[in-house]
Amino acid sequence: MGLVLSLLPKLELDISPAFGKPRPALEAPAPAPAPKPKPRPRKPAFSVRVTYYQALPSQTDGNPNVAACGPNLEPWVQVALSRDLFFREDGRRRCGQRVRLVFENGRELLGVVNDTMNRRYRKRVDVLVAVHEPARRYGVAEARLILE
Repeated sequence: MGLVLSLLPKLELDISPAFGKPRPALEAPAPAPAPKPKPRPRKPAFSVRVTYYQALPSQTDGNPNVAACGPNLEPWVQVALSRDLFFREDGRRRCGQRVRLVFENGRELLGVVNDTMNRRYRKRVDVLVAVHEPARRYGVAEARLILE
């Protein structure tokens, strides 16, 4: 074997006594820690009293087809907010903003702000129902208003 080794002087062989012993395994680099997700900003939420109304002259300002933000939307979609909720901190109106009402029994109602209520009300939401539905039938409920 020595003869073969002398013919290949450029080839380096490991003939040390440690030859044949297992080499320490290469450790895989530790995975980089996952970046922490950025906390989502909390959506404003309020405890409110929910009532229902119809687009009738007796329940509106006299013109039942026009809301504070424009023409009425569909029943069960349009909501009217009391003025303390309708106006933002900077004075702008919440026209077109999506809202979610979460009732105490777990039921949810998604709506769009399109109207405001009389200034005597505070922390209130009115949901528009169809003209042929008696609004009194739905009564008054407590809910959590989430501004989307």
